[in-house]
Amino acid sequence: MNIDEKRTVPENNEPEYFICGNCRILITEHFPEKGRTFDELIKDLILYTAKKAQ
Repeated sequence: MNIDEKRTVPENNEPEYFICGNCRILITEHFPEKGRTFDELIKDLILYTAKKAQ
């Protein structure tokens, strides 16, 4: 799945949504140009959750 194909671009200060199938999720935060990537954040989340479950 290509995320760019599923994402709407806001115009005139309208809210931005991620749309996939019947799901529509309001995007309230954006990642900075310089910083951790989405993949890095997901990896950290998985590792944190796994450690917490032990």
